Amino acid sequence: MMQLFKRILFVIAIVLIWTGAYAAEGINVVTKEMGGNTTDVTLDASATTGGMSLSGQEISNQAATTAQNGYATSTQITTLGSRAASGANADITSLAVTKLTLDSGTDATLDVAASTHYGGIAVNGDADAIEMDLDAAVAGMSMLILDGAGGAITLDPNGTDTIVYEGTAAAAGEALISSGAKGDTLSIVCVVANQWLVIGHDVNGWTEASP
Repeated sequence: MMQLFKRILFVIAIVLIWTGAYAAEGINVVTKEMGGNTTDVTLDASATTGGMSLSGQEISNQAATTAQNGYATSTQITTLGSRAASGANADITSLAVTKLTLDSGTDATLDVAASTHYGGIAVNGDADAIEMDLDAAVAGMSMLILDGAGGAITLDPNGTDTIVYEGTAAAAGEALISSGAKGDTLSIVCVVANQWLVIGHDVNGWTEASP
């Protein structure tokens, strides 16, 4: 009888030690019966103080740390939420969308907008001829010229700026003229100040105003 009593005490001690160890980690394991399997796991607040990970059926936690090892701490989550609310490092749904500047003209002369010189598109909006006046060429500028309706475009550089077309520089201040067909295009960039480089054009080609 004494041996049986000792064995019972030993089993109780083991159970207490086992449950106590998990409680120390902030995990309360509830079993339906002794020796039975369970999926009931309760996490105390202390279990997520530093961060948590889940691998298969094992849950582990760690103390707060700045190490980049896959854990997210409560402080990090709070910081992320506050920044998203204020717009700093916000999620992509709150980011502004930058659109191309579209400068369309129907008058005889179009003074191309300054913003269009940086990746924008200057368009002839009707079938009449149009002169497009450019700003002084500054390194980093680029734009597309488009005939959207079928009127000849005269592309006029600023002052004594030059336009290099198919490897040949036009005279200082000399304009280029499109064929007048709908869909004519000219793509220009500025790498060196006061000089435009043509990097692409339509099949009809452009001509120098006074070759």
